[in-house]
Formats: sequence, structure tokens, C-alpha cells
Amino acid sequence: MNLLTAKNMEEKILVKFYESEAKKQINYLKISLTDLQMILNEVTKVVSGKDTVTIEELTNMIISDTYSITPKRPKPNENYIIEFVRTRIAEDFKGLPIKKEMIEIPAIDGIVDAILRGNSQLSGFIYSDSFEIKKGKVAIREGVEESINESFKVYAETSEQIKRYRSVQKLADAMNEIGSYLSINPAFGVKLFIQGQLEYMLEYGEDGNVVTTDYFVKTGNAPFKEREFDVVIPNPQQGAIGGTQAASNKFVKDLLAGIY
Repeated sequence: MNLLTAKNMEEKILVKFYESEAKKQINYLKISLTDLQMILNEVTKVVSGKDTVTIEELTNMIISDTYSITPKRPKPNENYIIEFVRTRIAEDFKGLPIKKEMIEIPAIDGIVDAILRGNSQLSGFIYSDSFEIKKGKVAIREGVEESINESFKVYAETSEQIKRYRSVQKLADAMNEIGSYLSINPAFGVKLFIQGQLEYMLEYGEDGNVVTTDYFVKTGNAPFKEREFDVVIPNPQQGAIGGTQAASNKFVKDLLAGIY
């Protein structure tokens, strides 16, 4: 691999970050942290004085519904919980002629209830190895939040993707600049002409290339089109220079022709 190829492989451009969705997942992660700590607290009450509970043991107490498309609240693996508790208590009877199966265990209702109260995302985070136990406390593993943020980012990575991104970004930057010329909120203005106002700003020249309309340059107007209803466009302000009336007439003709 030559240096140029290596450089191209390393280059990538962030196209979009679905930040609100990432924040939702991180919020669920933190809620799950609290839920898992509550479960650990209940387990610790039952096996107080025994060896520290591991994250693997805690994970095994929760049944993962891997076949469900929609996340569901976690379910307790009661058979595993009973066996886990019995094994821990049996440590007190080492050397005695007592079968483990005969050992009476304390109620596990607190553990079961804590699991049933867990949020619907808990199982997914547990089985994706998002947590660890440090000094008796559940903690989010290092790098998990960063990994969640990264999973909601989209990059232009190949040379073709990067080329397309840079081409379209020029148009996006120009549209944002144009939006600042409109009398309404610029961000809203950009949304409007993305939805159909571009024909008031761009048109095909005689050579077939896209060119700027004289109408928009002179008036700064980009009438809003309501696509779901029939609209009557009022006559543009009289005296405007350029193709004002022509633009209005064109839209009405196209509307009647069923183009919109």
C-alpha cells in the first residue's frame, strides 16, 4: 500500500451526527446503570458477606429477549438466581455432609422485582458489555458513551463519497447564504425553498446549464408552494424587474398541468 492510498483510506468527513438520537441512547444507558445498581443491591442483600458479585453473574440473572424487534422490559432468570444464591450460601457448609440441593435459601423476591422494574433498554446494554463492577458499584465501561455517539455519525469515506459530499455541500452553503436574504427566519426560509422554491432561484439556461434566475436576484422572493392543496398565487408586486410575471404564469400553468 502506497502512502497516497493510506492517506485516502484515513480521510473521512463527518456528514451528519444524529445527536438527539445519540443523547436518547446515552440517557437510556444512564437509566440502565441505575437499574442495574438496584439489582446488584438486592443481590448483595441476599448473599451478604460472600464473594463480590461479578458483572457476568449479574448478566446471567437477566433473560435477554434477542428475538424481539421492540425492546421489552427485562425478565428474571429465576432458575439461575436460585442456583447462584444456593451456591453462595453453600460455601458456609463446606466440609459438612450436606447436599447443596437441601440448603434452604432466603427469598429472592427483591432481586426478581428489581429486574422486572428495569427499563426496556437494560438487556441490550448488558449484553453489549456496557457495564462493569468496580468496588461493589456498577459503572459504565470506558469508551461506551463515545462508542454510542460514534454509532450515530455518518461519514463520507470513499473518494466518491467525499467528492459527492463536497459538491453538495457547496450547494448547501450557498442555500444557507441565500436564506439569509429572505425576510423570514433564514433556517425556515431554507426549508421552504428546499420544498419547491428552487425554481424561483434556478433555471435552465439556453445552453442547458443551471443558472440563477433574474427574478430572485432582483426581488429576493421565493413564494411558498403548498403542495397538498390547490393554491392561488397572488400577482407579484407590480414594477418588479425581470421575469416576475413570467415566473408566476409558469407556476400556474405547471400547476394546471398536474406537474405539482
